[in-house]
Amino acid sequence: MPPFDAELYLRRLGEHTVLGVTDEQPGFSSGLNDAATALVAVEVITLDRARAVLADYAAAEAARDANGRFLMARLSAREPAITPMPPAVPRIVALGDELAVAGWSVRLRYVALDAERTEISAIYTSHAGTGRANRRLGRAGVPGPLRSPVVGDDRGTTSTLDFQGGGSDDRWEGMLTADQPLAIETAWIELFDRRIELVDVPVEAEIEIEPLESIDLAHRHLWRRVALGGRHFTQNALGPATAALIASGSLAADDPAIELAQRVSERVPGAFPHRGTSGSVRNAPEPWRSLLKRAGRGDGPDGLVVVGAVTTKFDGHFAAVYCLESGASGFSVEAAVSPPDVERHPGNLDLEDRSLVWWARDDRGNRYLGQWSGSHRHDEAIKTGTLGFSPALDPLARRLDVLPTGLTARAVISFPLRWNGHAA
Repeated sequence: MPPFDAELYLRRLGEHTVLGVTDEQPGFSSGLNDAATALVAVEVITLDRARAVLADYAAAEAARDANGRFLMARLSAREPAITPMPPAVPRIVALGDELAVAGWSVRLRYVALDAERTEISAIYTSHAGTGRANRRLGRAGVPGPLRSPVVGDDRGTTSTLDFQGGGSDDRWEGMLTADQPLAIETAWIELFDRRIELVDVPVEAEIEIEPLESIDLAHRHLWRRVALGGRHFTQNALGPATAALIASGSLAADDPAIELAQRVSERVPGAFPHRGTSGSVRNAPEPWRSLLKRAGRGDGPDGLVVVGAVTTKFDGHFAAVYCLESGASGFSVEAAVSPPDVERHPGNLDLEDRSLVWWARDDRGNRYLGQWSGSHRHDEAIKTGTLGFSPALDPLARRLDVLPTGLTARAVISFPLRWNGHAA
């Protein structure tokens, strides 16, 4: 057989995509991107050549629709290399206060303070019918008294808070961000005519860096695609990548990992298109077996842990964990990473496959998988935001390790689950 020509393979796939021969939808969600990423990962084509092929077919698509023009712009505006920087750790204080304001219950979860920002995490729940009444009156969304409240500190500084978040008629969840920061060391904040004492209760976190076990490049890429959520807007998220790996000889067509990866991807909690499907997968490797055994559970504890830990450099990254909040169906972690992870949604091209995979494990043998669910700040070097983890945290767990994982190494950020804020 002639040697595999990765560029020719991608160009043929590009032709079929543009001409509509395949089922793939042209544009920035095309399987051409997935195939190119896979071939770069197994080192059968260089990053520059893969980008050149995508640029050619983006130009062809640009003559047909806006999606192609968008992809072409993304490819032509290649981001420069980013020098990793350790994220700063803000002062984070668990709150747990429940306030009654204008017919709504306001639960304050925590406040984060640093030199550049003051943010308060809050949940708004309407008293009986208030939210629906607002909607009937044409005032859908967070009502005025809650949308832009004023907050003050013990130094006399006051600031207007801007609410950003989401919700429904009767419940809104999000962040209140001050238009100017309060004093980091303030002993209290005043909000909705109530003074709230700030009592610091951090936990002692332990941080280690561990090298990863060696694994062949094709399997590593396949399982990373499952962990990172596959590709949006397609039912077979692994198809184009798997086909490219088989065509290149990097993966045997009868390799059992192919079917296993597809079956696992269909059951991963929170992964598209399935959401929290329960059920194990026979012969699934770890950590997937431990992850799936709790899928669909809704018995997570209710509470918050302030961590405030930042790693040393590993695999070209720095990572930070600020705090963890657990609920019945899952838990979230406020975190930061440098360089910024690339969130898996259309329009974001990551042919270098440089994003971290965010795992977690508890002291009872359970595994959890996190995906970015929103960014508060995303500058050139550091991304700060919320990672949503599933399945629900084991209520009997007493310690958790958060495991930001790169290609060759991972960090282990370990801390006790000593709940504060609202009741566990």
